[in-house]
Amino acid sequence: MKAFALTKHFSRVLLTLSLLSAGGISTQTFAGPESLPDSSKDKNPIVEIPTCKPRWYFTLSGGADFNLGGTAVTNGFTRDLVPGVPGLATVFIKENDWDKIYDTGYRIQGELGFVLNNYFEFFGLFKYAHQDASNRTSGSHLSVLFGTFDFPFHSEFGDYDSYGVEFGARFFFLSRNARLRPYISVSGGPTEVESIDIDTFGDFSSVGGPSNVHLFHGHYFQGGLIGTAAGLLGLEYALNCHVSIGVEGGIRYDSPLDDDDRTFERRSGVPLGFLRPINNDAGDRLTVPVNGFVKVRW
Repeated sequence: MKAFALTKHFSRVLLTLSLLSAGGISTQTFAGPESLPDSSKDKNPIVEIPTCKPRWYFTLSGGADFNLGGTAVTNGFTRDLVPGVPGLATVFIKENDWDKIYDTGYRIQGELGFVLNNYFEFFGLFKYAHQDASNRTSGSHLSVLFGTFDFPFHSEFGDYDSYGVEFGARFFFLSRNARLRPYISVSGGPTEVESIDIDTFGDFSSVGGPSNVHLFHGHYFQGGLIGTAAGLLGLEYALNCHVSIGVEGGIRYDSPLDDDDRTFERRSGVPLGFLRPINNDAGDRLTVPVNGFVKVRW
């Protein structure tokens, strides 16, 4: 009887443990694993910035303007100076490119803009550009008596200075919550170019004369307005909601400069009208601007 009672008691213990165990398994099965924190809703600070939507911004930028070449400063041509007698006195003008005369220029500009939405901005900018004329033109010469005497001459030009405004739009490929934002921009507007002078020197050493005679000084290009247009690719990195840095580069077109023929007409009684074609439709050029910038938004 004792054995039967112990057996019956032991059976009840096993049944109780079985039920508890089953309940624990069932509870764990239906409850599922412990939930993990949802980090997918948090922004990656390396990739994104906190939501911030300032509308206005100011950008200060500067950089270099690289000449692409193919821009004539002096047009090439040949002229007989004695009508009806070819070769008696003939002037040979060599074409000279902007890139040969002028060094790589620099540009500084300030831009004020408005953010239209997550991807578009409109802006206006004021710019100043400068290029040094460190080289002189050469290769032109005067031939007299059918080539018996030959007198080379060269010209030196004044520096290039301009300032103007442009208006444009910028499209970003990523929304403004992104830290790194590539973009494209287009702009255009009027630019005031200061007048450019020319000094010409002749070499008469072949006949025993001086080698550097100052023959001419005067305006070559008049000061005045030209048109400019630019297309740029850029990359902007947001340090925080209000400050960004970046770089941009592309291509810019400047329309022809205003040639000045008035001082060619007569100089000390010597007619120089034959030089008028030298600067016709010259000075239009393509450059590659490369800028770095700091942008402040508010």
